Amino acid sequence: MCGRWFVALWVGAALVGVPCLCAASPPTPTYRDVVLADRPIAYYPLDETTGNVAHDASGHHLDGRIGEHVKIGQPGLILDAARSMEFSGANRSAAAEDVRIPGDPRFVRAKNVTIEAWALPYTINVFGKNSGDITIAAYGRDDAPDHQHCRYAIELDAHSHLWHFPAVIEGKVTDPVHVTGLHSFLDWLRSPFAGPELHARELYTAPGTDGNPPRVQALYHLVGTYDGETMRLYINGELNNEMHVRGAISGYEPNSGMGIGGEFVDVNPVFRGRIGEVAVYDHVLTPEEIARHYRVGVAQRAAR
Repeated sequence: MCGRWFVALWVGAALVGVPCLCAASPPTPTYRDVVLADRPIAYYPLDETTGNVAHDASGHHLDGRIGEHVKIGQPGLILDAARSMEFSGANRSAAAEDVRIPGDPRFVRAKNVTIEAWALPYTINVFGKNSGDITIAAYGRDDAPDHQHCRYAIELDAHSHLWHFPAVIEGKVTDPVHVTGLHSFLDWLRSPFAGPELHARELYTAPGTDGNPPRVQALYHLVGTYDGETMRLYINGELNNEMHVRGAISGYEPNSGMGIGGEFVDVNPVFRGRIGEVAVYDHVLTPEEIARHYRVGVAQRAAR
């Protein structure tokens, strides 16, 4: 055992015992260590137990305000994040129902963006008659008539009840058009001549995978990335689906902001469940980095 081994050394005429200096094992990185090592724009553990401020742990001080109906200090989703926040599932997002972060130029990404969160849904259904998508984390606004989506987000689709990664991109979808009916045939005819257009591209979980549909009371690690040419959606550390679209995320408004659990504006429904460890990056995380985030989180997952 280290500290009990001795090496015999001759010092002058005397035999002296010197303890062996054994190399210590490196400490196991925490989830926070792993996230911060990848340099997020903002990182919200959502582990507050008092107050109404959602602290940005990245060091960039992009703090948010916690709505009075959000339950703080709830059981954590991973072991070294001892707490998370619970959202009510209200019919419409409001400052009292979600976490809101004021807009900042660092969030305004034309490309090279990653958005990440851990979520545990209590239900995947929408309460009331609101037909909008349910936000996990989103940046932008969708209350303008010609901008009916946040600029980029992780959400539950209100109609198909699937996880999805939408981004409003001014560009062209470069995936082949599959002719399956009249509308797709017309798209195929016009595709060589169509110029860039501002449109919400929505990338859904692939059929037959976990997350299509999500399981209630199950923990999900959700990551969306866009590099200017390909949108990618990762579920639980693995690439789930991708869409090829070349262009820039566009249409940001000066009064945009980021919402967690609900949108920054009072439009769509609020998530019903717990959310933690939300992060936004000004670069695209690699598949290896995303897998590592998931492995570290799952390895330290709390049994709750």
